Amino acid sequence: MPEARWPNIDPAQVTMVRFEDMAQMQNATVPTTTQATFFDSGLTQTYWTGGFAFFSPGYAWGSYTCGVSASRVGSVDITCQNINGAQAPTFVALGSGTDAWTPQGGNYFYLFGVPQALDAPGEWFFDPTSNTLSLWTADSSNPANHLIETKARLYAFDLTQRSYITISGLSIVSASVHGPFTSNIILNELNISYGAHTMQVPSYSHGEYFAASVSFYPGNYTRFSIRRSPMRRGRRS
Repeated sequence: MPEARWPNIDPAQVTMVRFEDMAQMQNATVPTTTQATFFDSGLTQTYWTGGFAFFSPGYAWGSYTCGVSASRVGSVDITCQNINGAQAPTFVALGSGTDAWTPQGGNYFYLFGVPQALDAPGEWFFDPTSNTLSLWTADSSNPANHLIETKARLYAFDLTQRSYITISGLSIVSASVHGPFTSNIILNELNISYGAHTMQVPSYSHGEYFAASVSFYPGNYTRFSIRRSPMRRGRRS
């Protein structure tokens, strides 16, 4: 099930990020290196302040997540900050010669992170303040009649600063393998499903390891291999 968002997405596409499932901004302004305003006439809600915007700026070489600092009919203001210690994206004014990473008309985005976005079957929203999960089942039936499962831990194995380890013949669900500053690691015949999930993506060059089924970044690593290990609905880095 996808997290509640705008525009809504087909629940069958929950593990894919496609431009056709996003809104396309008609224009954008960049008042500072960490702030921007997205304009879209299809944006009729005004409750997005405190939520987040996922977007692919400039030439769409990468994607970011930044907080929504103001919301009005037809536009939202975003402010970018560091996420979990990873560097926030920075923008420059259009026409400066480095437009590749700067929001502009035609770029794709979607909004999420507020309870009002929960407005269609097949969506959920988690309120970290009250520690409450709300969901609308795909068939609009009572959630109490269903088995609801959530992720329990981030890592199944944390191999940080470990060496000469083989992990073999396991099925891992909703957890990942993490191992920066490692050497001589072998992952053999692991079946990893739903290894990692994130909706908040820091700057392109610093954020990939937050959403990987198997991650040996950041940090130095030498001589590691992955053998015969299918990974479903996740990624490696």
